Amino acid sequence: MAEMIEMRLRCWQQTEATHSTYFVEVDGIPALPHEPTCLYWRAPNSAQPAMPPVVDSFVAAVALPCAAIGGVLKVEGKMSRSGLYNVNRLLQVRQEMSPERYRPLRIEPESVVDLPSTLVGNRNAILAFSGGVDSTHAAWINAANGDAADRMRLTKLVLVHGFDAPLDRPDIFARMLERARPLAQHFGVELVGVETNAKSLSSYLWPHTATPLAAAAINLFWQEAPFGIFGGGFNYNSNFLAQGHQPYFDQYCSNDAFTLLTDAGGVTRTEKLRNIAADPAMLTGLRVCWEGSDVSRNCGRCEKCITTMLGMKVVGIDPRIAFDVDMDLALLLVQKQRTLYQVRDLGEMIWNDVKSDPRFVAEAAVVRQAIAMGEPTRPYKVLKENLLRNFFSREMQPVVRRYVNALRLRWRSVKKGAAGVAVIIGIAAYHLGPLTLESVAESSPSDDSPSPIYEHLPASADKEV
Repeated sequence: MAEMIEMRLRCWQQTEATHSTYFVEVDGIPALPHEPTCLYWRAPNSAQPAMPPVVDSFVAAVALPCAAIGGVLKVEGKMSRSGLYNVNRLLQVRQEMSPERYRPLRIEPESVVDLPSTLVGNRNAILAFSGGVDSTHAAWINAANGDAADRMRLTKLVLVHGFDAPLDRPDIFARMLERARPLAQHFGVELVGVETNAKSLSSYLWPHTATPLAAAAINLFWQEAPFGIFGGGFNYNSNFLAQGHQPYFDQYCSNDAFTLLTDAGGVTRTEKLRNIAADPAMLTGLRVCWEGSDVSRNCGRCEKCITTMLGMKVVGIDPRIAFDVDMDLALLLVQKQRTLYQVRDLGEMIWNDVKSDPRFVAEAAVVRQAIAMGEPTRPYKVLKENLLRNFFSREMQPVVRRYVNALRLRWRSVKKGAAGVAVIIGIAAYHLGPLTLESVAESSPSDDSPSPIYEHLPASADKEV
C-alpha cells in the first residue's frame, strides 16, 4: 500500500501602509516547478479587509489542488463545523464527477468550533464581480432592487486580479477596474480589486477552482457582510458537466458566518441581457472576453464575444455599445474542434433563441453549421439523450446525433489502436527515461485532461464521463 502523503496548511496576515496580505502556505504538496506553494490574497486597507475568525475559506481554496494529490491535509488553525462539513461535500462532489482527477483527501484541523450565525437582520452582501453578463445581472438584480424583501443589499463589488488578467499585467487590471467603475458608481457601491496568485497553484484544475478561490477573496470582507453572491453561470435547467461553475458548488464554500449564494440561476443568458438592456450604464461596462490579448476589452472575435453579440441582437441591443468591432458570425466556423461542453453552450445560449425567430434565419443557419462541424476532441458516451432532450429541437437533433456518433466512432478507433499505442509508449519510456516533474511542467493540459502524473503516485484509471 502506498504511503499516504501528508500536507500541512498554515495562514497568517501581514499589514502594510496601503494594503493587507493574507498568506496561505501548503507544505508537503508536490508542486510543479512553476507553481507557488505560498498563496496570497491582497486587498487595499481602505476596503477594510479582515482575517476571518476561522480558516474555512482558505482550506476550501486549496482543497481541490490537494485532492489532486490525495492524502491528509493538516490545518494549523480553527475550522468551523459547518465549514468543515461543506468543504468535505465539495470534495465528495468533485471526486464523484471527476474521479480521474481527484483522490481521497482527509482534512484534519487543529480544532473545530461552532460559529454564531450573523445572518439574522443583516442583508449586506459582497458580489464576486467579473464584468460579464452573469455578474452584471447579479449586480443589477440586487443593487437596483436592494429594498425588496427577497434581495440582498450590495455593499461591494470585488474584482480579482490574477484570474483573467495575469499578475504581470497590472496595466490590464487597472483598465478592467476603470471599465467597471461607472457601474459601481451608478449603483452606489464600492469597487474593490483583490490580487491573488492562487490560480497558479494547479492551474490545470481551472475552472474547477474558480468558485473556492473567488470565495476566499470576498470572504476577506466578512465583517461588513454575512453574504457573498456569485452570478449564476448556468441555468438550473442546464445539463451540467463535470467542469465550470455549477450553482450548487457555491454553498460548499460557506460557513455559518459567511454564506455564499448563487443569483439568477432561473434566468437564461438571453433573458439576463434583456433585463439589463434598459440601463446603458450596465451595457457600456460589459466585459465578457477572456481569450483576447487584452482582456480589459472585448475582442469581438472569440466565441464568447460572438455569441454575446448575437444574444444582444436577439434582444434588440446594438452590440457596438460594448464591442469595438462588428459581429462576424463566420468566425464561429473557423474553430475546427469543439467539446460537447462548447456544443451545449452554443445550443443553450444561442440556438434556442434564434431557431424560431424569422429575423435571424441566416444567423440560425450559421450556428447550426457551427454545432455540426468540428472534429470531436474527446470520446463521450453520455449526454446523447440528455443533450438532445434538453437543449435542441426536433430538427436540430440529427445534427447533434451525428456529432455524438462521430465521438463514438473515434473512441472505437482509439480502443483498437490501444495496443499499438502502449508499445510506442513503452519504447519511448525505455529510450527517454522516467517522467520527471520538469517534463510535466512543459505540457499544458486542457480542462478535460487528468491530473499530472507524479513519479511517486500511482496513476488513477480514467473513467468515462
